[in-house]
Amino acid sequence: MTEKRTVLLLGRTGNGKSTVANVLSNTNQFAESEYGVSETRGIQEGVFRVDNENIEFHIIDTIGIGDTRFDEKEVLNKLADATNAIKSGLNQIFFVTSGRFTEEEVKAYNLLRTVFFADDIGEYTTV
Repeated sequence: MTEKRTVLLLGRTGNGKSTVANVLSNTNQFAESEYGVSETRGIQEGVFRVDNENIEFHIIDTIGIGDTRFDEKEVLNKLADATNAIKSGLNQIFFVTSGRFTEEEVKAYNLLRTVFFADDIGEYTTV
């Protein structure tokens, strides 16, 4: 039987979420941009298997926090879409940052924690 794991990528626009997704999946499936410009306009998803393992990973790449093409409400709605993509539970969150947390990142993380996830979100979040 195949074990399924779901990984959600969160972070500010241009911090490298799509790059992390490509590294994890060993593909170029997730569109990347240069110079910190946002490429992801919604959620991007990919499923891959680890060679010689009975594990299937579902990677969910999200729109960036602070994406200037959308207002804050639209960004939060698109992040909510990502939570809807988590059908079989969530195993890991990667919060991709380029250094110190900005006030905007802290606010978004706390909102996700209180609205979409449980208080134990920190137990399965990697920064």
